[in-house]
Amino acid sequence: YYVEAVIQMRKDYEPDNIMKESVKKLLDWNCMKDVVYPVLVSQEENERFLAHHVHTPFLDLAVIYEVRLSDDKNGVASSKVTHSMLNAYGISKEALHQQALENMKNDGYAMGDLMNQLFGQFMDDDQEEREELSLEAGKMYVLSNRSKCHGAACLLYEDFLKENFGNTTAFIIPSSIHETLFVPMVDGMTAEAFNEMICQVNEAEVRASERLSNHCYLWDGKEQKVKMVA
Repeated sequence: YYVEAVIQMRKDYEPDNIMKESVKKLLDWNCMKDVVYPVLVSQEENERFLAHHVHTPFLDLAVIYEVRLSDDKNGVASSKVTHSMLNAYGISKEALHQQALENMKNDGYAMGDLMNQLFGQFMDDDQEEREELSLEAGKMYVLSNRSKCHGAACLLYEDFLKENFGNTTAFIIPSSIHETLFVPMVDGMTAEAFNEMICQVNEAEVRASERLSNHCYLWDGKEQKVKMVA
């Protein structure tokens, strides 16, 4: 009786073939290379997590990597890339990073007027043609991806930023890990004012796990790159 009970327990708790196949696929770089994406997170708030996951420093933030197992109207199911996963892939961290950046081209990044987003008009899938935006100094523009999940990674997407902002210098407000706001500079605008606003909004509106930082960044129009504010 006891032997039969043990055998049955092993059968009950042994992963089924579908689970085994899923794990095998997850550890196969050829299966995952087209669905790996960068995620931008706070380095300060994620020290313990970063110790076990592949990451690359970016300014005072950190880039981690996720493989998306499904991405549909029900949301995004993903797995963050660990060091053991990277070993199974048999590639370097640099190769992982470059592939993730390349895949961003397929992630539906877009820029919209913040006021339009507030009224539900940003990145509307039913909208066949999106209105062309002409940048206005002092106006807020929101940037994210199609799913609006981990869209703050747009700060890594240099071609997209150059196309949309070019030589226009703008403050960058890291509203969360899911989106950022860009504000083309106008006379009298200061980083200190933005930093105070960011801290207040983070404290009142943004979950700790979704905060990116408590200060703004800069899109340098001359160098055409994201920078820390001097």
